[in-house]
Amino acid sequence: MPNQTFFNLKESKKKRILDAAINEFSKRDYESANISDIILEANIPRGSFYQYFDNKLDLYKYLFQLIAQDKMTFMEDELNNDADLPFIDLIAILYEKGITFALMHPKYIKISRFLLAKQDEIYEQIMGPNNDLAVAYYQSYIENDIKAGRIRSDINAYQFAKIITHLLLQTTMQNLYDHNDFDFEIIRQDVNTIIDILKRGIEKNEAII
Repeated sequence: MPNQTFFNLKESKKKRILDAAINEFSKRDYESANISDIILEANIPRGSFYQYFDNKLDLYKYLFQLIAQDKMTFMEDELNNDADLPFIDLIAILYEKGITFALMHPKYIKISRFLLAKQDEIYEQIMGPNNDLAVAYYQSYIENDIKAGRIRSDINAYQFAKIITHLLLQTTMQNLYDHNDFDFEIIRQDVNTIIDILKRGIEKNEAII
């Protein structure tokens, strides 16, 4: 997290610093990103940077926290699920809304592509907590559907939530690896295929969960 000195800045200055960081991390991976370029674009003294952030990693992790907050705000209505949609149907809506958010923020896509390509310790520090939150969120809705009789009572809600989280993350990663641009139609098809399999199962005598 940034130091309190950063939060005490005027909003315009905070935005200038964060915009400079987004520009830098969207052009280079974490290891290659240069604090000097961020400082230059943000037009702040080098000493000031270290009054705001402990180091480059501190800033990097904070950017992903802000991206996650922006995304959750954008998806707030769908996340609340006021219509009480079945979990499987809700997943499709959430994922499509998430893709819409990504397309609105192409630099976020580039930053995420660099992170996902590494699969290193920094990836684990950033993605681990986010994945845990996703699993907890999905688990609560799976448990709700089990109680409502929409999903079989013998399904382990936690394990099912982990499977969903992993499948969707891997689908996103594969799309980022295979295409220079975020291909909305391809990823939508992939997610719909996953959802169809989850709904129908793989046995010949199909059982809807």
